[in-house]
Amino acid sequence: MLIVPKPPTGRYNTPGELLREKLEERNLTQAEFAKCLGISQPNLNDILKGRRRVSAAFAIKLEKELDLAAELWIELQGLFDLDLEREKTR
Repeated sequence: MLIVPKPPTGRYNTPGELLREKLEERNLTQAEFAKCLGISQPNLNDILKGRRRVSAAFAIKLEKELDLAAELWIELQGLFDLDLEREKTR
């Protein structure tokens, strides 16, 4: 288990926020990266904006393209989901 530290904001970010940073670091457009992954640009955009979850299959694609462990993407998604559920119970 990786355990990503909780950010100063007190809420975990979506995996899409990290993915957006990685695309910017590599000077890749959404269209270019979506093509590399074999998905549509609108689907990638939904992930970047947190409107679509990162699945295990998608995490493996990210691992292959970005050399970041699939477990990281799954952990980020899980931590974000937990934060959302905790907010519902408050």
